[in-house]
Amino acid sequence: MKGVHNKPFSWTLIFAGIIVTVYSAFTLAYNLSFGKVLIAGGVFLSMLGVVKLYLLRHREGKTIKVINKVLNLVIIIPLIIFVIAEAVIIPYSFKSDRSPSPYVLVLGAGLRGETPSLTLVQRLEAAEKLAKENTNCILILSGGQGPGESVTEAYAMKKFLMSRGVSEDRLLIEDKSTNTKENVNNSAALIASKDGNKSAKVTIITNGFHIYRSMLLGKRAGLNCTAYSAETLVYLIPAYYMRESAALIKSFIFDR
Repeated sequence: MKGVHNKPFSWTLIFAGIIVTVYSAFTLAYNLSFGKVLIAGGVFLSMLGVVKLYLLRHREGKTIKVINKVLNLVIIIPLIIFVIAEAVIIPYSFKSDRSPSPYVLVLGAGLRGETPSLTLVQRLEAAEKLAKENTNCILILSGGQGPGESVTEAYAMKKFLMSRGVSEDRLLIEDKSTNTKENVNNSAALIASKDGNKSAKVTIITNGFHIYRSMLLGKRAGLNCTAYSAETLVYLIPAYYMRESAALIKSFIFDR
């Protein structure tokens, strides 16, 4: 770990933390629920750099050396995990299977009162496109009611799609889920109750950063799933991918 002892590396941590903090503060304007967490992460990164600089000036002593080794592990292990997670997430983010499916599952993504978030609007616009290309598919609108939401996400999605000309009889509501695992599990149960099994092909509509985890959990729920990627605002991509790496690790371990 010799490379993590030098001054340039310490300054890199400090400036990287500042960049993450400033950028994350910018994302708060878009009401990203995890923006404050990213800010805290940026501050923590800068603090690690400051501590590393201090240790460079006080090299002597067994305690200092132990602290330095612990800090090296705190930096290197999460970095390796982050890189591996992104290497898994990114290739799937471009997946856009437009082949016909009997079911299209649209995952919720937050509301402001009754108004769909920008991310949810992007998913709904992708759903509208597929619904018009495949006029025989049924759209499952999955999302319960969270903090700051005056209606369920599923209801808001139904209202949006009907305003765009999608017939109500093509829309199935799943309005109990509060996370991606519940989205796919509850939707799988809905498909099974309608068809008698979960073997029918399902196209999951979500944003690119979310596709790998959605398909992972969908397959764990027994769905025969593929995915179609909705657009994501370019300047919000870094924030979503940083957050998704942590969510993927959580899903790998706990969402069984």
